[in-house]
Amino acid sequence: MDLIQWQAQKKKGVDSGFEGLFKNAKWIITPTQNSDSNSVSTISELIKSMDCEICQASPKEHDEAVSLISHLPIFLASALIETAQTKNNQSLLDLSQKLAATGFADTSRVGGGNEQLGLDLAINNQINVLNSINNFKNKLNILESLIKEKNWDLLSKKLAEAKENRQNFIN
Repeated sequence: MDLIQWQAQKKKGVDSGFEGLFKNAKWIITPTQNSDSNSVSTISELIKSMDCEICQASPKEHDEAVSLISHLPIFLASALIETAQTKNNQSLLDLSQKLAATGFADTSRVGGGNEQLGLDLAINNQINVLNSINNFKNKLNILESLIKEKNWDLLSKKLAEAKENRQNFIN
């Protein structure tokens, strides 16, 4: 059984702790056939006692899900940063860097983080990360086609669907 706690923090180390740090934090338990049911129950009760949200999934389901909502964003943000880093046009790069604001900061944050973490995720969850990247490329290709074809109605519909669907992921 693995136990994973999801709590995004910008600060690190002991000094970053505070009262209520784990309140409403998401934890996932990934029991296997070999997991002791009493241990799963005990750890579940401990997590609930800290006012945390608890999820349970198989290790396979966990790895597939986190490749979509945790690992993929790291690689997308990294590609975004690399795309904006227009090395062959210094004046465009200078202007882009001056104009970059909250939208770029929000979408690129995880790509500017711990590179060792990204490498470890790619190594240890390679198949799921690759599947997620391919799925994303397919979705991006659809958007690209809609823009090329000037299919503004369907593009608008896709953007509205994304806006609506985002609420299912963000509390």
